[in-house]
Amino acid sequence: METGEREVLLILAPGSAEAALTRLREHVRIEHVLRPRVALARAPGGVDLQALQRLPGVVVAAGLPLPDTVWPGLTPTEQLFIQGWLQRQAPKTRTGEGLPWDAPGFKPPDTP
Repeated sequence: METGEREVLLILAPGSAEAALTRLREHVRIEHVLRPRVALARAPGGVDLQALQRLPGVVVAAGLPLPDTVWPGLTPTEQLFIQGWLQRQAPKTRTGEGLPWDAPGFKPPDTP
């Protein structure tokens, strides 16, 4: 996946979050921002996350799996935002996924 894009979680320093977002836009595409200090971005596969993290105002720049350093100091709202993002990354498993509607063991839809 080095050539494709990947989603990156960004945690910014409270006092310099806006300036950090401006600098980050030179390297990644910011997709969602939970102000003042959490953002999700799309980064080209070759972008070095450690280099992003060294930018002024960037506290954490991480893909999956998340480092343990993400959680300390986050507000409950920020934690919920990040947990939602993590749930979206998890593979989906649904009973009958990919089977025809009349597969054995499943009921067909109600007739009109």
